[in-house]
Amino acid sequence: MTGKKRVLFFDTARVVSMIWIVCIWHLSASMRSFPNLTNPICSSITVAALSVFTFISAFFVSGRVKTKSDIIPFYINRFSRFFFLYAISCASMVTARYLSGSESMMTIQQFVLSLLGLSTLIGPSPITLWFFSMLILFYLITPFIDLIQHIAWKIVSLVLIYCMITGFILLFDGDLRVLVFYPSYCVGLLLSQDTKSSISSGRIFENKRFPVYALIDVIVLVVSVALYAENYDSVYWMLYRIPISLASIGFVIIIAKMISFRCTQRVIMLGSYISMCVYLFHSQFFWIAELIFGKMTYAQAYLIILPLLFVTCWMIQRLYDTFSRWLRLRRMRKDESSFSS
Repeated sequence: MTGKKRVLFFDTARVVSMIWIVCIWHLSASMRSFPNLTNPICSSITVAALSVFTFISAFFVSGRVKTKSDIIPFYINRFSRFFFLYAISCASMVTARYLSGSESMMTIQQFVLSLLGLSTLIGPSPITLWFFSMLILFYLITPFIDLIQHIAWKIVSLVLIYCMITGFILLFDGDLRVLVFYPSYCVGLLLSQDTKSSISSGRIFENKRFPVYALIDVIVLVVSVALYAENYDSVYWMLYRIPISLASIGFVIIIAKMISFRCTQRVIMLGSYISMCVYLFHSQFFWIAELIFGKMTYAQAYLIILPLLFVTCWMIQRLYDTFSRWLRLRRMRKDESSFSS
């Protein structure tokens, strides 16, 4: 998105979600002493963070495919934004596995399936990057949902796809978390352009009924967290996470809206800019840190490793953006020269 089209509270939601996932949830496993996070509250926060990422991904890609001729440009535009970095991240995790023998890193089979967007359908899914593999799968179906004109048929199609994904996951021992986050993606796909405009502009927060909707959202979230259980092998308990996933979208966006002060805009936009890259490469960073320090102290983690991670990811993202712009300019010049000749 260009600077004019940025939505500050969405950027804030991205940053808050990234901080929780990377700087707390995942980093805790690499530290010597850290409070136990395996409880319903912390697990629900993790579901909320990933759900918001998923919803925002759908929010900004839906409605772009108007005709069949838009499908290929959609794929090129969407995957050019992250796929090369994603492939590098996958390759680095395979390399780490074969250099260190770490079984937590990616196998060759997971590498191939991840690049195809199938690693969450055919288990076991890889650590961390399962989420991007899931998004690739969702992006692949997005144009075909966009082409459907009537909302009722869109819903029917999404439900049928959900059933197919469920069958695939059960048949090939896939990742049940896809069943949790797919509905969040569907919500982003199904929003009308008027509703999206109302959300982006902030007008929705001025609606007189908004406090009622917010209260209902909080009640659903609280009840869902109370019913939450830790059992990744159970479809029944996995489906209990869906209400948490859906209700948390509104809750996190409301919180993000409240803390999106103009004085923090530069920091928020910077954090949002590097959030994708941080998610792609933090596991490798933490793996290297453990080779150097063993289990890290708070000082090593928060004063050395995380700052290095953020700076490195900023540099990687800048280099990638520069390279992408160079490719686009080269392609444009080539097209102009072909047209003039």
